[in-house]
Amino acid sequence: MSVKADTQKPDRSASAIFFMCVASILASLTGCMTQPDQVADAQSSGPRPNIVFILVDDMGWNDVGYHGSEISTPNIDALAESGVKLERSYVFPICSPTRAALMTGQNPLKYGIDSPMALDGTLPVNLTLLPERLKSAGYDTWLVGKWHLGHSSPESLPNARGFDHSYGLLNGWVDHYTHVFNGRLDWQRNGTTVRETGHTTALLTQEALGLIDQHNDDNPFFLYMAYDAPHTPLQSIDGVARSYPEIEDMDRRVYAEMMTDLDAHIGKLVSALETNGLMENTVIILMSDNGGDKKLGSSNAPLRGGKSLAFEGGMRTPALISWRGHIAPDQILEEPVFIQNWAPTLLDVAGVDYTGMQFDGASHWSLIKNNVRNQTPQIIVIAGPQSKSVFFWAPALFKAL
Repeated sequence: MSVKADTQKPDRSASAIFFMCVASILASLTGCMTQPDQVADAQSSGPRPNIVFILVDDMGWNDVGYHGSEISTPNIDALAESGVKLERSYVFPICSPTRAALMTGQNPLKYGIDSPMALDGTLPVNLTLLPERLKSAGYDTWLVGKWHLGHSSPESLPNARGFDHSYGLLNGWVDHYTHVFNGRLDWQRNGTTVRETGHTTALLTQEALGLIDQHNDDNPFFLYMAYDAPHTPLQSIDGVARSYPEIEDMDRRVYAEMMTDLDAHIGKLVSALETNGLMENTVIILMSDNGGDKKLGSSNAPLRGGKSLAFEGGMRTPALISWRGHIAPDQILEEPVFIQNWAPTLLDVAGVDYTGMQFDGASHWSLIKNNVRNQTPQIIVIAGPQSKSVFFWAPALFKAL
């Protein structure tokens, strides 16, 4: 078994604090009361769809087959071919800011979240999160996988933030077999620590399959499937379809095994939706929380940089959306799609009226479904305290200035 863990601990530098202040000021200037999409109405053609949002951990641009990787990912490739490949999908170049932006629809830099969540940190508990909004609209809400947005108090835990059911890890990573982080077991079901045997990817998939199989069809569901693979530690997996002896670099070889194993479990998730007759009424989104770590087996080629850096390789990740019968297959979208915009987008898909809700982004739904772009909001992305780099996407703001 090959094992390697990412133990880098970012500090909070003066430059990072400065960038956070700049981001906060700009966000306050450019934030908008997002209005519902006037072009597309998900409810007009039938019942509200289920939503499965698969967030993969540290997957690089060149780690999926449909981007020409040597890694075999047939199930991810099939999902990409069945809908829209989002070829300019941008996230934050580190984990917690991306997850915070997804859950809030706001720029997390306003709340000082510019790096992996500290052990005593938390996403502000006064914020209303995406699962809370969907739950209020009648959705069953499930988190299966990695939270990493705070666990310092009961109010910080997923079940207090809108999830009916939560299962997995609270911190940034665990040993995939022992489920231990920082010397302690980090594996919970609905806030209670549980001891279970098995690889994290397999256990998370098993939990999700059980939720789907037992689901009451009276309500739609939102499944936030936050896999912790292929994040470190790099650990070989018995029985993987391919062991990649042709890859000389051992880290890359083990990483490839982890990606192929992850792909197989995503295939099981899709098969469960098929078996239960849910594919025609389920939207599936898949992306990575940041670019891959080149030092630990991933590849972002031909993009520059990687995880923790404000270059394309750190922020631009493989991404797709699929909805059988509603989104035409085999499409490619080259327009930028930002992580902050997924909260209003998913509310649009669900047919939820979000007039007056405070978001820093706007819905992408009309762009994805009808190739019609709303006004592009301003985006400020910082790469983390250790990098001293920042990325701006603010054409409207700069034009105004």
